[in-house]
Amino acid sequence: EGVTVKFGEVSFKSATELSLNGESISSRNTLIATGSRPGVPRVEGLEETGYLTNEGVFDLMQLPASLIVVGGGPIGVELGQAFERLGSKITIIQGPERIMPREDTEVSETVSSVLTSEGINIVTNARFVKASRNGDKKVVTAKQGDQLVTFEADEILLALGRQPNIGGLDLEAAGVKYDNKSIKVNEYLQTSVSNILAIGDVIGGYLFTHVAVYQAGVAVRNALVPFAKKKVDYRVVPWCTFTDPEAARVGLTPEEAEKQYKQVRIVKFPWADI
Repeated sequence: EGVTVKFGEVSFKSATELSLNGESISSRNTLIATGSRPGVPRVEGLEETGYLTNEGVFDLMQLPASLIVVGGGPIGVELGQAFERLGSKITIIQGPERIMPREDTEVSETVSSVLTSEGINIVTNARFVKASRNGDKKVVTAKQGDQLVTFEADEILLALGRQPNIGGLDLEAAGVKYDNKSIKVNEYLQTSVSNILAIGDVIGGYLFTHVAVYQAGVAVRNALVPFAKKKVDYRVVPWCTFTDPEAARVGLTPEEAEKQYKQVRIVKFPWADI
C-alpha cells in the first residue's frame, strides 16, 4: 500500500528530523504512539523481593497458592478475581478508600461486595511502603493511617496504573512538553510542537485500545488536513471492567455530571428487574 515500515530505536533530533538506527529521517508531521508499560513504584525492597505485572503474570507455569495484588483499579480487580477462581488466596491492597475509584460509588461497592463474598481480602486506605522476603514467602508492608500492616504471600502482583513509553525519544530536542505521566496534547492531539501529534496510552487519560483507534483517525486528519482540524470528543467513551459481574458505563459518572452541570437528574433502574 506504499507504506515504508522500519524497525529500531527512534529519537528526535529536532521538530522535523528523527534519528533511526543512525539514519536521519525528515518529517513534516510526526505521530507519537509509543504506548505505555506497567507502573512500578519506587518502594524499598521491591526490586530485590521480585514482583509480577499484568504483562508477566501470564508467563507463570505454576499457580501461586497466595497472591497480593497491589492496586484496586480495573487490572487489579480483574486479575484478583481471576486468580481467586483458579484457586489462589487473594489480598488486594488499595491506596484510596475504595476499589475502582473512577467508577460510580454504587458500582464500586457492588463489585467490592462480590469480591469479598468470594473470599478476597480487600484492604483500603493502605499505602504500599515496603517489600521483603520471609523464607520462600514475599511480604508487603503498607501504611494504614498511623499503623504499619504486613501481608504475606507467594507472589506480589503490581496493578498500579501505567507509565508512558517516552524513554530514549529525546523529546527535549524537539521541544515537546511532557511529565512522568504523559505527553501533553491539546484538543486536536497536537503536542506543544504543532507538527508533532501524540495518541494512545502515551498521552494518558483513557487507556483503551478503542480510544487509541479513535484518536488515530482524528490525529491523521488533523496532520494531513490542517485547514479542517477536528477536536477529540470524549463525552461518550464506553468503559468496561471485566470482573464477574462486569462493570460498564458510557459517558459521565454522576459525580462528573454534577461538576459540569448545575442541574442533574439521576434515574436508576436495577439490572435485576430487566
